[in-house]
Amino acid sequence: MRVSAPSDVWPFSSALQEAPIDRPLMVPQHHPCGRLGIPAMDRIKLSNAAEELAVSKRVGREPDLMLHGHVHRPISGVWAGIPFHTQRALSHQVHYDEVTETLIPGTHEAPDLVILTVIDGDIAVHTRSYLYDGPVYSMNEQANIDATTPAEIQPLTAPAAP
Repeated sequence: MRVSAPSDVWPFSSALQEAPIDRPLMVPQHHPCGRLGIPAMDRIKLSNAAEELAVSKRVGREPDLMLHGHVHRPISGVWAGIPFHTQRALSHQVHYDEVTETLIPGTHEAPDLVILTVIDGDIAVHTRSYLYDGPVYSMNEQANIDATTPAEIQPLTAPAAP
């Protein structure tokens, strides 16, 4: 849930209070809260992130992980002590550019999917390029260990699970 106006504070507060305490709390929202080092995106980050953080602190339940969209770039970091992750989009990406402020530089890098795995309270963020069509191979096979070119790699006979 994205806090975008004071009227949104109550639903966010309620959602935090009602979230189960026996599992990690992951909060998806479109705009990132903090600066990412891409000036064109930093200009349009969540405008009231401090208010969102204050609600979390007041309720006593901060997210274990925040998931952001909008940036269309694979970035992981920490904002106000809270880990976050952003991911490439399916349609287009924002180019990594630490300088440009006046326009949003775009690119058509290969899109990724994110698979979140939660096991006993541990959260893992897996990034998977779903357009990859290269081989899947055993890294334990001596022939593959000794391979000096990709053409020498012996693929698995049965495809690995996605």
